[in-house]
Amino acid sequence: MLGQKKMTKQTILDQFFQKRIVEKELEEGDMTPQDHLLLSNRSHVMHTMGRAEEALKDAEAATRCRPEWAKGYFRKAMALTSLGRFEDSIVSLLQCAILEESNNVHNIKDEITKVTFIHQFLLR
Repeated sequence: MLGQKKMTKQTILDQFFQKRIVEKELEEGDMTPQDHLLLSNRSHVMHTMGRAEEALKDAEAATRCRPEWAKGYFRKAMALTSLGRFEDSIVSLLQCAILEESNNVHNIKDEITKVTFIHQFLLR
């Protein structure tokens, strides 16, 4: 029980700091359109904060900056799934799988399976 409370406090702190980082970047204009890493990280933060539209916008910008970078397509897929755009999410995950060269392909396949299941469940 004690570990659970500590984890919750840590999660709250993490979310607070993530939000402050994003706000600071926006205030200072540190985000350059060509910085795929910052765009991808901000997409992840926006997604974890429940701001899927903004997460998608950043993920799409990251894929425009580096179209050969698999992680941008993964971020895009996560945002699309949150927006209920399951078919688009699967396409993005497939793009990611094609580009990914490491052991992460297993994780991508798991995500494709999950998105497909959710989509089929909602069609019933």
